Amino acid sequence: DLIEDETLTSSNVTNNSYHATGFVRTYDENGKVVYDNFVNRLKAVVDTSYDIVVTFGGINDYIGAIDFDTFKTAVDSYFSDLTTRFLDSRLVVLTPLRTYNTYKNTAGHYQTEYSDYIKQVARSYCLPVLDLTYESGFYPFVDAFRAKWTLVPSGYTSADGVHPNLEY
Repeated sequence: DLIEDETLTSSNVTNNSYHATGFVRTYDENGKVVYDNFVNRLKAVVDTSYDIVVTFGGINDYIGAIDFDTFKTAVDSYFSDLTTRFLDSRLVVLTPLRTYNTYKNTAGHYQTEYSDYIKQVARSYCLPVLDLTYESGFYPFVDAFRAKWTLVPSGYTSADGVHPNLEY
């Protein structure tokens, strides 16, 4: 859509998103890191000539019960690197979709704490933030909504409450 309305001049899109990762959280399989975290993946990007860089994440840090101080340090590092290296890019931030309404993770924090911190840091850099945590209309903590509008991943018997399905 952005190419068609001539907001972007190139059809080259790089997707640097990976399953179950976050600012700190990695995706591990059999004790081996399969997909690295946001901070390390950003540092590995050599070409910084993108028109737009979209940051969308944080839910896996909450679900993975990443220590909140460790999370904050990683978010700070990520945005410092992003804003220093991608000077020719428009930077946009999306907070994670709400998954749980009132549940603390095993680290003792609510999902909104992780989202609020992402938003706070992004705004400290004057970056536009689309607040999907509070203003998306996505409320999978209501059972009927979760069953109708979220995915049933392969190998599962019920909707996950995390990922919107194609119909949503």
